[in-house]
Amino acid sequence: MTKVQSIAGNYRERYLKILQFFLTLAVTTVFFVFFWRRIDISATIVSIKNADISFLIVAIATSFIMTVVLAPLQWKFLLEAFNCHIGFWESLFIKLSVTPLKGLFPLKSGELFRCGYLHQRHGTPMIQSLKAVAVNLTLNLILLVIFSAVGAVVNRKQVFLYRFVLAAIMLGIIMIAVVAHWYILHKNYYGKKFFDKIIYTIVFFQSSQTTLIAKIVILSLAIELSELIAFFWICRSLQLNVSFSLILFLLPLAIIIANLPVAIFGLGTREAAILFMFFGIASQEKLLGCSLVYFCACYLLPAFIGLPCLVPFFGTLMRPRKEVIQR
Repeated sequence: MTKVQSIAGNYRERYLKILQFFLTLAVTTVFFVFFWRRIDISATIVSIKNADISFLIVAIATSFIMTVVLAPLQWKFLLEAFNCHIGFWESLFIKLSVTPLKGLFPLKSGELFRCGYLHQRHGTPMIQSLKAVAVNLTLNLILLVIFSAVGAVVNRKQVFLYRFVLAAIMLGIIMIAVVAHWYILHKNYYGKKFFDKIIYTIVFFQSSQTTLIAKIVILSLAIELSELIAFFWICRSLQLNVSFSLILFLLPLAIIIANLPVAIFGLGTREAAILFMFFGIASQEKLLGCSLVYFCACYLLPAFIGLPCLVPFFGTLMRPRKEVIQR
């Protein structure tokens, strides 16, 4: 009876994942049908065609450096903080391989493939690498909130009060949703000791070397800042007169919204958030064009770069794991 229940539970979980994928695909489609009907797409295409190539190259270069240098270094140091040591090139391979998967799986849960790879390749316990992923996502979220708060202070006279209040309420709801979703995904493992595990992870991370934590925080700061800088240059390329301080306030909220488990690669939710946050600064056609170019430069391009790595990556995941020799 127990075996039957276990099999039934596995099938139910599999069908729920398939259903979740098609729901996210449907939501993405609905968003773009809405945009197609409400916004002049031809004007959006024209604004993209007229973009300044030199500014676009700067934005793409910023995204490229973030993808192939900053992010792998951050992941390497994060693993070191949890006593898992890999080289830079392997860290780069893992990051590039997981990048396409992050967009297909909601809330960046595709990042969990990193844990499976490390378990297969190095015998690293899943919970150990899972803690590194949790710290990574939490640190990124905290930095985005800090950026938005700093931007709000700088733009307190220019930003309408209603927009600030709505953004604050939205941010609170998002943070609650993120924690709730993470708990639902991992309640079978954590159970009633979920928050105890979080506290333990934070304490363990803080007990690492100070210099190592400093490197992780600086690299995380550089990664999130690079995304904002890339968006700034994309705005410049499409002749959008948006100050960096305003981007500092509004774009982190859009990034957090795009990570909600409702759309593939954040498509649709990101565009809706940018259109709402930057409403009145430029035409909707230009804002949509800016959002789509931003998606291509900072999300789609890294995903394409990572595609060639998927075959050897999944080859490692599917290969029977060698026994780890205890030294």
